[in-house]
Amino acid sequence: ARLRYADRDAPVGKLLKWRDGTWSEPGVGGRCTPVLPAASSWHGKTPDAFWGPSVHWNTHLSQFVMLMNRARAPDWSQEGAYAAFNPDVADPRGWSRPVKIRDGGPYYVQVIGTARGESDKRAGRVARLFIHGRSSEEIIFLRPGEGTLSDPDKVAPVTNASEP
Repeated sequence: ARLRYADRDAPVGKLLKWRDGTWSEPGVGGRCTPVLPAASSWHGKTPDAFWGPSVHWNTHLSQFVMLMNRARAPDWSQEGAYAAFNPDVADPRGWSRPVKIRDGGPYYVQVIGTARGESDKRAGRVARLFIHGRSSEEIIFLRPGEGTLSDPDKVAPVTNASEP
């Protein structure tokens, strides 16, 4: 859903949900179209769904980055953590196909930028990677063609493969 910044002090009736390619459904009671639909039902024997998105603006990539988990088992255990990229968050169709950044593990993946002015909403090339509220490593965001990392055991590199 989205809300105009100017309406933040009086939001009743002004929140809109994404439905079939437009921001047209009411926030309360309206229907919505998933940004990343589940490949199979959450309630079935073989769920396959992305969930728990954390979105930040990445100043190094000049794009939004969405980090999320993927459940693929009846107990919703995590198959892995993924990243998707979008230059215009107002266009839900603009998200790239999610790419895996790590296998299995706990859930709720997010980053927190470490440079002055950065936070969980804004990060640069290097940020702290948090999983289930804990951080034991950094994540490095690479543009296509930026090369490889000198010490891949200390970081989790992410390359935006959706750029031309």
